Order: sequence, then structure tokens, then C-alpha cells
Amino acid sequence: MTEDEQRSERQRWLDPTSLKALAHPLRLALLERLEVRGRATATVLADDLAESSGATSYHLRQLARHGFIEEAAGGNGRERWWRPATGGWGFNDHEMVRQPGLRAAADMVVRGTLDAAHRRMMDALQTWPDQSAEWRDAMVQTVSRFQLTADEAVALKDELTEVLGRYRRTESTEAGADPPENSSRVEVHVSLFPLDPRLLSLLEPDPHAAVRQREPL
Repeated sequence: MTEDEQRSERQRWLDPTSLKALAHPLRLALLERLEVRGRATATVLADDLAESSGATSYHLRQLARHGFIEEAAGGNGRERWWRPATGGWGFNDHEMVRQPGLRAAADMVVRGTLDAAHRRMMDALQTWPDQSAEWRDAMVQTVSRFQLTADEAVALKDELTEVLGRYRRTESTEAGADPPENSSRVEVHVSLFPLDPRLLSLLEPDPHAAVRQREPL
């Protein structure tokens, strides 16, 4: 079994209990900061978020209880180091998030995650002129739109996931090992979704527009 297959097997799929546990502003912020940093303590995250270490420590334990994070190497007995759980997390029960009692929690988690990712991307774009030539060449932001069937979209999603897996290193860095020389922690965004038919209908040309324009005043 490849490393990427092992990671996929370990992925945390949200159930109603874990979804409700994650739908909390501070827990989402803590998980986001951990995913960016790779590993951190409650004190470090408290400084990041201008919160008390007591609050961050409590909510980190709740995240760990529900499988979103785990202890990392480096603890000294007084303070734990935390890292994102191996394999990450996601939704695979599409009917669950349609339930009225869970829809609001799912919306909060998805919107909070995407909003934080967008802020990081915009911050990164602001630093582009100050990056080295090598990293300026590596950075990219692109949007593509084309016509696909659902089966083609699934195939594209699987191919992109496989490519990302080839470049993903083991969890050794998050566990405390030194990263490779001249490397940087990077973030890759992948979104694939059908465009809203209501939006497409607004963009379609009106076949009667030209006729109306030729009508006398």
C-alpha cells in the first residue's frame, strides 16, 4: 500500500457528533493555525489568536477527543505539542449535511475553512514581489471553467488527488524532524464544483435583445 493510500484510509470522515464539535469559531481557528504551522502548543496558538492559553488548551483537547488533532513529539511534560491528525478530515456523507439540524453546522465549517484559506491566499499574493525568483516562479493562481460530465469530474478529482499525493511528504516534519533544506511549507487549493444554473441563465444572451434594440423609439 502506498503512503497516499494509507493516508486516505486514515482520513477522518465527519459524523454528526464530530461535525457539531468542529462547528465552533475558536476550534476552527485553532485547527486552521495548526494546519498552517504543522505543530504548535496551546501557548503558541493563544499568542497567535489573542486568546488565553486556558481557552486554547481546552478546545485543543476537544479537537483531539474528536480525532481532528493528535499529540506531536516535543512535549516536556508541562505542555503538549499538537499537530493535525494524520490523513486530514472531510465530508463523505452527503445526506448527513442535508439534514436541517446539521446544515447550519456544515455551513459554518465549510465557510470558515474557505474564508480562512482565501485570506491566506490573499496574504500570499501580497508578498509575491518580495519572494525569491524561484518562489515567484513557483507561485500560481488560476481559474478554469469548462464542460464536464459528473463521471469526468470524478476522474479529474481523483487525478488531482493522486498528483498531490506524489508531492506530499511523510508526517516526519510535523512530528518534529527538520524539513529539507531550502524547502517551504506550501498550500495548494483545489475546488471543483458545478456552476449554479441560475448564474448561467443570467449570462446567456437574450435572443430578443437585438430585436428590441432595433425597435423605433
